[in-house]
Amino acid sequence: MNKIDIEPEIVPVSYNGNTVYYTAKIVDIGHWDMLNVLSKDIAHGLSATEYKTIKGVTIIVRDDANILYYDIQAQYAGRTMEINATNIVVERIVGRIFNTAAFSTIAYNRGYAMFYYITD
Repeated sequence: MNKIDIEPEIVPVSYNGNTVYYTAKIVDIGHWDMLNVLSKDIAHGLSATEYKTIKGVTIIVRDDANILYYDIQAQYAGRTMEINATNIVVERIVGRIFNTAAFSTIAYNRGYAMFYYITD
């Protein structure tokens, strides 16, 4: 699996009168046959305290032809279900765009998850 190698982006955000610094992170979704498998666990690689600060998860899914890229939530075809100590859990919605043969290969990385968090 190929990993995206980028410098972390630090974003200052004002919250309750304080400035909080969030770090952007992008991780591969990995192999996902969306036609036959409803959900996917995406390892976020954060510590036991960092994962609790995750904000703004965006999931980008690409089709088997690697031509079209979709924001899973903007298509009303998927959602982030859970963020736990090791994974961001996403699922596709039955009967929507990702429930087709155009999203069935497991030959490559299905897409990317991007999120912001506060580092330890």
